Amino acid sequence: MQFTDTSERGFQKFITHFLVTEHKYFETTPNEFDREFCINTKQVLAFIEATQKDAYEMIQKKGERSFLVRLDEKIKELGVIEVLRKGVKHFDKTIELFYRKPSSSYNTKDAARYAANLFSVTQELKYSLSHENRLDLTIFVNGIPVITCELKNPLSGQYVQNGIRQYQNDRDPKEKMFSFARCMVHFAADTEQVFMCSHLKGKASSFIPFNKGLNDGKATPPFGAGNPVNPKGLKTHYLWEEVLSKDSLANIIDKFAQVIEETDEDTGKKKKKMIFPRYHQLTSVKQILSHAKEYGIGQKYLIQHSAGSGKSKSIAWLSHQLHGLFDKTGEHHF
Repeated sequence: MQFTDTSERGFQKFITHFLVTEHKYFETTPNEFDREFCINTKQVLAFIEATQKDAYEMIQKKGERSFLVRLDEKIKELGVIEVLRKGVKHFDKTIELFYRKPSSSYNTKDAARYAANLFSVTQELKYSLSHENRLDLTIFVNGIPVITCELKNPLSGQYVQNGIRQYQNDRDPKEKMFSFARCMVHFAADTEQVFMCSHLKGKASSFIPFNKGLNDGKATPPFGAGNPVNPKGLKTHYLWEEVLSKDSLANIIDKFAQVIEETDEDTGKKKKKMIFPRYHQLTSVKQILSHAKEYGIGQKYLIQHSAGSGKSKSIAWLSHQLHGLFDKTGEHHF
């Protein structure tokens, strides 16, 4: 599908078409979204029914609403990542809401569970009980929203900065969809650049680049912010082609995104922070893991990080994932 529609809606449809046809997402309608519980109830229950018969029967026996209330409470308390990783205890059962990809290719049982995950996208999602405002794109895993996107098209006179201002001015952080850790990240994107924010705070929302850099991550010029020219299409293609692929998104949920607690050195107060990897962190860790998987231990790597770009987190993510890495045969653990 060529990108020929120069409108904002055309950009939105183009990305959705790619997610559905290339990544095998389901496209769900805004009417399927439960605004009270901030989930796609039908998909949540369909996933549980397909993967955990006993748990599904228990939910039906005890009442769907009591489970939905419980799920809603745990997402509010722990955040979406913790709930997806560890599930929810409801009466005497732990109900899984996401299955991670197994490290070894020989683990067929867990591979089948992983394949049962439902990835979906909704256009023009009406997310609030009090008004009819809509989100351009919302990404769900097993019926639970994890990413929102506001899309702009420079060809129609709208730029990524307009999307950022939309989040800052028109997306109330008191809304359930935008509350802390309800979603992993919020993207503002156009055909040239992508920015991200993991914690919306109204006008104080801080968006940081989720771009490749003009040199496409290479050690050679041209250097600078933004994205390189893509001879095959749009500059921001990596967002929907790479980052939002099923394997990539599942890997981010399993290995990267997290809620951490930090202590203010001056006041001593503790505050929680939602962490989502920037593009350069995600790709550098993945590239080293891929190389180590192919060539084994004992290799030397150099990553050039600018000041304040997250060196410590990159090291932590890499160390954590090297610990559980299997070689390319899927047999030997490093």
